Amino acid sequence: LGNMKKRVEDYIGINNPSTLPQWMTCPQIDYDNPGKFKTPLGYVRAVVLAYTVPGAGQLIAYRLKNANFSFNKIPFRTDRYQLDNYLSRNYDIVLDKMLSGTETSIDKLPARAELYREIGPVTYAVSSSYSSINGLTQADLIAAGGIDGDIEFADGDTVIFVQPESFGNQKPGYFEQIMFGLKDKKSYVYRVNIGSYNMVTLEEAHATKPGDIVTVEKGETYAGRRLNFEAYPLHGTSPRWWPFNKDLIVDANTTDKLIKPHQETTFDQRGTRFISNRDQYADIDSTAKYIKFPNNGVFILWQAISTPQTLTVTILSPVRTMTAKVLGTILLILKTICNSLRPNLTIYKAKFY
Repeated sequence: LGNMKKRVEDYIGINNPSTLPQWMTCPQIDYDNPGKFKTPLGYVRAVVLAYTVPGAGQLIAYRLKNANFSFNKIPFRTDRYQLDNYLSRNYDIVLDKMLSGTETSIDKLPARAELYREIGPVTYAVSSSYSSINGLTQADLIAAGGIDGDIEFADGDTVIFVQPESFGNQKPGYFEQIMFGLKDKKSYVYRVNIGSYNMVTLEEAHATKPGDIVTVEKGETYAGRRLNFEAYPLHGTSPRWWPFNKDLIVDANTTDKLIKPHQETTFDQRGTRFISNRDQYADIDSTAKYIKFPNNGVFILWQAISTPQTLTVTILSPVRTMTAKVLGTILLILKTICNSLRPNLTIYKAKFY
């Protein structure tokens, strides 16, 4: 059995380290050198006696050493020999390689809050209320100071309202859009219409989105400045138009415009990755089914389940009756079973306990 185990290990090797328990793959604290870690153990032949809280293992090992306790004197017996493909379900035995999976990325592309778009000029940007323009005659609006201090406004000019409070409850805003699916009309670009009797009305020209940037052409407050509609507040809690003076760059992967290069979220400089179709380590007893053995007598149960790709054979016996000679006989029977069920079957994974 020892030679067979050695040949299986040498031939198969470790194709998928994720099937190993974490204590074989994680760096362990080097207590002789505080602040440093030892190289991971990798695959080792071992029997887990107990798991302890961090740091307690060193104390237990110290006490066992002082007691001159030798684990080599503990008699171990094998009560089963099990073949399955639990740790290699994503392995192609024909191509002799692991099945490829899909890597999960985090923030690989820029988020919506990072995107900016130049949507062209508007004539005015005002902090006054919607009702201070809409519904007035041209003469009354000029007498009130015009649009942002400009009395030479004309039919067809465009206006944005910097603050959503300018509308009161007259129109839905960004919050109503998110909560109830209504259009955010507080961030719209409005067109000035001068109609009959020189009545000034504001018509909805087109909608804007978070990240949109406009250049204001006229007015005393914002003429010549760029404004950005910010719905992911950097300056406050309410979505609104804010002065924008940053240069835009083009993202190499998406051609989106950003204010700084986008950084994908990675772990350990991509040392830790998340890929599907990966077999994961599970405790060897997590899928086992147990039968209470009688105190005396030989009780052996074997079961063979065959599918087109796999063959699972389980053999159970009382520990006290499983001698090396009996085990050798069982392995011979197992080989005969395998040959009869699948003459060309290749056993590519095996567990030894």
